[in-house]
Amino acid sequence: MDCLLDASLSIALQNFRTYIFVHLFKPAIIVMKEPHVVVICLDTVRKDFYDKYAQQLTNLATHRFHEMRAPSSWSVPSHAAMFSGELPHETGIHTYSRDFGNLDIEQTFLADFDMYRTVAISANTFASSAFGFDSLFDQCISISPSSRFPNGLDVNDFVRNYDREGVAVFLNRALNHSHPLKSVANAILFKLYEATQGRKITQPFDFGGKAIARGVRNELCSATDPTFIFANFMDAHSPHTLFRDLKDTTIDKVPSSFTSLDLDYEEINADSELNGHETEIEYVRQLYGGSIAYLDNVVANLVTSVQETIDRETVFVITSDHGENLGYPDDDWLIGHGDSLSEGLLHVPFDIISDTHYGETNTRTSLLDLGTIIGRLRDGRTLPDFDNSVVLAEVAGPSGDSPDGQKNGRAIRAAYVGDRKLVIDSEGKSKLFNVSGPPNSQTLTVNNSQRFDQFDDWFSIPIEEFVERARERTESVTIDASVEDRLERLGYR
Repeated sequence: MDCLLDASLSIALQNFRTYIFVHLFKPAIIVMKEPHVVVICLDTVRKDFYDKYAQQLTNLATHRFHEMRAPSSWSVPSHAAMFSGELPHETGIHTYSRDFGNLDIEQTFLADFDMYRTVAISANTFASSAFGFDSLFDQCISISPSSRFPNGLDVNDFVRNYDREGVAVFLNRALNHSHPLKSVANAILFKLYEATQGRKITQPFDFGGKAIARGVRNELCSATDPTFIFANFMDAHSPHTLFRDLKDTTIDKVPSSFTSLDLDYEEINADSELNGHETEIEYVRQLYGGSIAYLDNVVANLVTSVQETIDRETVFVITSDHGENLGYPDDDWLIGHGDSLSEGLLHVPFDIISDTHYGETNTRTSLLDLGTIIGRLRDGRTLPDFDNSVVLAEVAGPSGDSPDGQKNGRAIRAAYVGDRKLVIDSEGKSKLFNVSGPPNSQTLTVNNSQRFDQFDDWFSIPIEEFVERARERTESVTIDASVEDRLERLGYR
C-alpha cells in the first residue's frame, strides 16, 4: 500500500513538473532566438568628430565605450587584429603582407559563430576578395563605383575595354545576367561617375554608404537563420570632396572645386607644421565632419528601419578600425593615417545598440576585445568589467600616405598605462604622453623618455625583430588594374 502511495505521489509530482515546464518555461524557450549581430565599421572615424557629428547614433546607443583604442593605425593590420584579437606581429598581416587568406578562420572570433550565416559588405578595397577578406565569410559583397548594385554585373572591366568590345557585347552580358536591370544600372551610374571625376564640381554620389545600408537591410530581411554582418563604410575616408547629399549637412564654405586628391600628403607631413596649407586642411576637416554627419543619418535610418521591420532582435555595434590625423598639434601636425600612433588615429568610437545592454564603460579598452564583447552580446550575457591595465597598438611600414621616414620601413609601438601613453619606434626614438584630456588629445610630457620597465615584456618579440620579420615576410598580392584604380582613388598611391 505504501509502495502504491509512493508511486502515485511520484507520478503526480512528475506530472506537476511537466505542467510547470510546458506551461511556464517552454513558451520562453520557443520564442528565444539568437539575435542578428551587425558590426558597423565607420572606416577612419575618430572619437571626437564622431561624438560631435554623429548625434543620432549617440542618442540611439544603449551602451557606450568612451575609451576604446584601435590596435593599429590603418585598415589591413587593424582589421586582422579586430577579428583575431592579436596584434599585427602575431597575425603576420601588416603593410608587407596584406593577404587575409593567411588568417585561418579558427584564429578569429568568427569560429564561435558557426551557427550563424556570416556576411561582409564592404566599400573598402582592402576588406574585399581582392585581398582574401572573403575567405573569412560565407558571403563577401564588395561595393564600388562600378558595382553600386552588387547583385548586378561589375562593369569596371567592361568600361576599360569598351572600345574593343563595344556596347553590344556588354548588353549581351547584362541581359543574360541573373540581374539584368541592376547590371545596366551599374553601367549607367559608373559612366556618370567616371564623367564627373576630375571635374571641379560637386559629385553626384556618395562613396557607397547608401548601397551598404541597403545591402545590410536586404540581408536581414531575407535571413531565415541568425546572421552576423560586418559592414565597412568608407564615406569618411579620403578622398575628401563635396558630394550631393553633403549639402544637407554643415558644409557651407568648401568650394565645389576642392578635392583632397590634389593635396600631397607626403609633402605636408614632411613639414613640421602646416605652413601654407591651412586653408586646404580646414576644407578637409569640414568635409570629414560632414561625411560623418552623412553617415550618421544613413546608419541611424538603417538601425531604426531594422528595429521596426525585423522580428528578430538585432544587435548593432558602431565602431571604427582607426581614426584620422587632421593636422592638429596633438596629431603632430600630420594628416592622413600614416607614420603615427597618435590619439587621432587610435581613439575610436564604440557604441552598442541593443535591447538589453545599457550603460557606459569608461575604462580603457581595445578593439582586440571585439570578439569577447560581441560574443556576450550574442549570448545575452552582461558585458565584462574591462580592467585593462595595459592597452597595446603597433604598426610596421607605410600605409600609403606616409612621409619618407616610414617608407624606410620603421615600426612604431604604443602602450597605455593609466593616463600615460609611451610611443617608441624601431629607430630608438620614444615619447611619453599624458592622455587624460578630451578625446583624441595627447600632451607630450617627455621626449626620448626611458621605456616603461615592462614594455618589451608586453609584446612577444622586440620591435626590432618585429620590423625585421615583417620585411622578410613581404608578400605581393596580385591585383588587377581596377583594384589598383580604386586604391589610388582612396589615396593609396
